[in-house]
Amino acid sequence: MEEFKYLIPEESGIVVSMDVEKLREVEGNLRDVFTRHQYKELILPMFEYVDLFKTTRHQKEESMFQFMNRDGKRIALRADFTVPIARLYHNENTDEVRRYCYFGEVFRMQERHKGRSSELYQAGIELIGKPGEEGDQECLSLIEETMDVINMKDLKLELGNASFYLRLMELVQDEELSEILEKKAISEMKRFVEEKDLDEDLKEMLINLPSSFGSIDDLKAFKVKVKDKQLLDAITSLEELYLSCDKKED
Repeated sequence: MEEFKYLIPEESGIVVSMDVEKLREVEGNLRDVFTRHQYKELILPMFEYVDLFKTTRHQKEESMFQFMNRDGKRIALRADFTVPIARLYHNENTDEVRRYCYFGEVFRMQERHKGRSSELYQAGIELIGKPGEEGDQECLSLIEETMDVINMKDLKLELGNASFYLRLMELVQDEELSEILEKKAISEMKRFVEEKDLDEDLKEMLINLPSSFGSIDDLKAFKVKVKDKQLLDAITSLEELYLSCDKKED
């Protein structure tokens, strides 16, 4: 093991001295914007019980850095900010609007030799208790402002709709679909659909789903393939959100 003594582990993020000043500048600019819009900064635990992150489909257990504590309970390095913040909101026992922001590292195991660090630095916001277009508009406006202050141009935002996803999982009733959607794996989706006893309309929609992203025109083209009313309602809300943002820019 002597040969590894002076090396940085592959999993680690590398921030050298010349990068720190820029990082703090960006962080400070973001903090100013978040604070101006009444987003309260949180410092969250670095260690959490594994079971907390297992409450979400999007955080895979095998991607967590885990160990056993003195009581024999499984602990993980922080893999996500959203879930601990949701716990905080739940424990407040309120339905009032809450605005939170955060800065710090999360730790997620990555595939080997892919050039991706398992130590990731994140900054972000959580707006809770303000549903619908009003809440979406607030978040999108804040994104636009933050991108401006850190001088990032020509960005494309990928928007989703939780109602669409939940209805889709309700119709298919198979957790494997979530993994296929996350990877946008066309070949896996075709195999998945062939193995399922689903309506032909739903099968056709699922096969097209991994490649149905891009502009508003792609959304409109995909909308024609959807027959379920709840799925259509979710797509329509996305379309209306896009159009309302477009009007604001004009």
